Amino acid sequence: GLTLVFVTHDLKLARRLCTRALVLREGRCVEAGPLTELARSARHPYTRELFDSLSLPALRGTAVGEPLLTAQALSAGWPRRGWQGWFRAPTPSLHALDLQLSAGSAIGVVGASGAGKSTAVRALGGLLPALAGSLKLHHHAGPRPQIVFQDPYRSLSPRQTVGATLDEVLAVHGTPTSARPARIAELLAAVELAPALATRLPRTLSGGQRQRVAIARALAVRSRVLIGDEALSALDARVQVTVLRLLASLRDQRGLGLIHISHDLASVRALCTEVLVLDTGRVVERGPPDAVLVRPQHPATQALVAAERALGGWLGAESLENPVNFS
Repeated sequence: GLTLVFVTHDLKLARRLCTRALVLREGRCVEAGPLTELARSARHPYTRELFDSLSLPALRGTAVGEPLLTAQALSAGWPRRGWQGWFRAPTPSLHALDLQLSAGSAIGVVGASGAGKSTAVRALGGLLPALAGSLKLHHHAGPRPQIVFQDPYRSLSPRQTVGATLDEVLAVHGTPTSARPARIAELLAAVELAPALATRLPRTLSGGQRQRVAIARALAVRSRVLIGDEALSALDARVQVTVLRLLASLRDQRGLGLIHISHDLASVRALCTEVLVLDTGRVVERGPPDAVLVRPQHPATQALVAAERALGGWLGAESLENPVNFS
């Protein structure tokens, strides 16, 4: 007999769980009413924009460039602590991963919690040593792969301004002091931020702006391999679409290779040319997103798709009153 007040960015889940919604913008309620009515005929432009953002555009690239990163039978794991506090040999939580990332392409990695996605992020990013197999970063890929983490407020220093954050990266990688201001302005422009934001602290920025700063910091290293570790999950639906478009644009303009690790199957289908499904640290299914996510073969993939349908996601169009169209 409880009443639930559910505050969320996830419109799909809200439509399944809630009967009535309040739409907030800049601290004010701009529209309220039954969720089904808001989804069908929202009156306020902001509400309409929120629901329209559920229909992601097709942003898939084409792997026309050279290979940037190759993993062959890559296994990795975390050290274990023994009963006396000593570290013991790591137990693999990622087994025999095969992957080839080319310039202009994006690979999606999906799986349930505990499937090995976080281990894959750190292994591919060079933060975990390989226990078996090999990881090769090709010479034209630049420095080591860069990771854009899930929560930009935690991945950015709260005491450093945006400009200081980027300046630190440039200094470490040998950019002359005199060239750094222009380079900082160039990086901010690349992620569609105003140069004036260089003097701001992260707490004064929106979530989308902070994530753009995190992307700019990754680009400052001039690596052509970008790994997104749930990089969209902390953002609202409108900002997710904006950042997704930005990633696709950077990929196409700069010849980047993207690895998009996400629970959001819609963003994976929109952005990626290939999908890998992890289960207990192993790739159990892989292929084009329209095949893997629409006609799954492995039980683990089928469970992910079934969960998306249960929440009213785009994969379960038959269960939506207002289905999302990707055609």
